[in-house]
Amino acid sequence: MTTVYFMKNTANNMGLWKQFFEGKEIDVLFSAPEGEVVRSIRPFAMEQKVPAYVLDELQEAALTENETLHDVQERMIDALQMMVNDYQDKVILVCTHPVPIGSVVEYFDSTFGYEDYQQAIKKQTYVMKMEFEGESCLGIEEILCV
Repeated sequence: MTTVYFMKNTANNMGLWKQFFEGKEIDVLFSAPEGEVVRSIRPFAMEQKVPAYVLDELQEAALTENETLHDVQERMIDALQMMVNDYQDKVILVCTHPVPIGSVVEYFDSTFGYEDYQQAIKKQTYVMKMEFEGESCLGIEEILCV
């Protein structure tokens, strides 16, 4: 089974999520390309001796540039499929933004809607845990939301 943690990343929540993930086995880390995400996650990756990769597909939604939520969801699902295929039976930490995270959750759970997106955006710390067997999602759990 492959476990994927999706984490909303902001400089304000670094202490909370760092404390949450310390001691947990993380095999690989993927980050959105925006500078604040990379800067805040790099020290954690180095401390934990975890390989970290920056993926453009994890970037924030470019809704002002005519990127639709469907477009965001497509690129996120493509990236997720690559991750779960390349890192089967591993634990993956994905650091990105609330709209891309929500688009993935909505793909697997049609009850995730507008209000859920709004809650994810408002929260300082937001972590979703998803478990996969191959590319099949077995479960989704909100595990840290402050």
